[in-house]
Amino acid sequence: MKIRILTSCTRLKALHHPEPLRLPDFQQGGAHLLARSQALAREAGSLPAGELYTGAQHLELLRGVRAGRAAGLELELWVLSAGYGLIPEDRPLVPYDVTFNGMRAAEERAWAEHLGLPQAMREWLAQPADQALVLLGVPYLRACALSADTPLGAPTAFTTGPRAARRLPRGASAWVHTLEDARRLGVSLGGIKGAMGRRAIEAWAEDL
Repeated sequence: MKIRILTSCTRLKALHHPEPLRLPDFQQGGAHLLARSQALAREAGSLPAGELYTGAQHLELLRGVRAGRAAGLELELWVLSAGYGLIPEDRPLVPYDVTFNGMRAAEERAWAEHLGLPQAMREWLAQPADQALVLLGVPYLRACALSADTPLGAPTAFTTGPRAARRLPRGASAWVHTLEDARRLGVSLGGIKGAMGRRAIEAWAEDL
């Protein structure tokens, strides 16, 4: 059973540096970004995307991914990074601090276009699989510029906040799970999304 999963980057990371990559570094790109990345790799190290993030959503989801793989599921894990774009879990990354959270609308759109996120996300969603799972919050979904008619290559479950539901594909292959106000529940929205992702994987593993 092939399952494709997309989650977002988190502010908390396993690697730290007093001067991580920031948005101006990614915007300048080219030789500047390469030189800074190499220096950070020497000074702080690098980790695959799947191991870099330590936020609640990522850690909860990883528990499910590891259990699912141990049970025999074929799982692809991808990360939507506000610095690097749409990347697979084995992409090596250095410390960075960039997020779509808090960006102004014009800046968000421009940066998402620069990263090629709208096209990359459409291509990701169009890939065939037995199941797909998308765990993104409102700013990250906005950056992807999805619409109701975005084609899906697999039955796809979207788990996000209530405000994002109108931005998602519709149709027989799409399921949208909106979450209650996390503050009222006393937990982080990311933690809820991660836990729901973990439980979905565990349920798929039980069906093997």
